[in-house]
Amino acid sequence: MAEKHSDEPNFALIRRYFRQGNQHLKSLIYRGLEINPTDIGFLDDLSFFHEFHPMLVELIRRYTDACRIQQNPETFSELARDFYYNTAPDGYEAYHALKEIYGSDTQKGMIIDHLIQAEKEFDGRI
Repeated sequence: MAEKHSDEPNFALIRRYFRQGNQHLKSLIYRGLEINPTDIGFLDDLSFFHEFHPMLVELIRRYTDACRIQQNPETFSELARDFYYNTAPDGYEAYHALKEIYGSDTQKGMIIDHLIQAEKEFDGRI
């Protein structure tokens, strides 16, 4: 993980570990998420790992847990957006799943409504 955050990371090396499904790397990502389940960096790493070694159910569970735990509205919004974009290629509707959890009358629900509306507006421009 230090390589990833160095001044000049060796992306080819890092990508190779992800592509190979390196179990030590996967364990490090899981350990990081055990310590801080809302860490966007570790969630992104898990999403990247998922691209090479599908584990959609685990990815959904981790993002759902992170969204449940996160109390900061701005960070929640970022987590929800990442959740959506990291699972949409697999056909998962993260915004709608979160909407079912939070409804419309909660702060998190209102954030999800805003994200859904922004996505609709973006899709309309394409």
